[in-house]
Amino acid sequence: MSEEGKGIEITIAILAAVAVLGLGGLYIKHIREKAREKTITNGLRNIAPASQQYILEEGPTPTKETAHVK
Repeated sequence: MSEEGKGIEITIAILAAVAVLGLGGLYIKHIREKAREKTITNGLRNIAPASQQYILEEGPTPTKETAHVK
């Protein structure tokens, strides 16, 4: 094989490697975004029962409308 043919093969191999790594990077980014979404969703799921438990234990906090009523 000539030097020119080897150079073309090396160039194609490098471009293919860059493309594969680029697609892999996009996939990893997608996985990280999904993991972040799940973390946020789970946090929100924990807040609702925790706030209900707090209200049960401490009672509701006064609002502007009920603060003046005794």
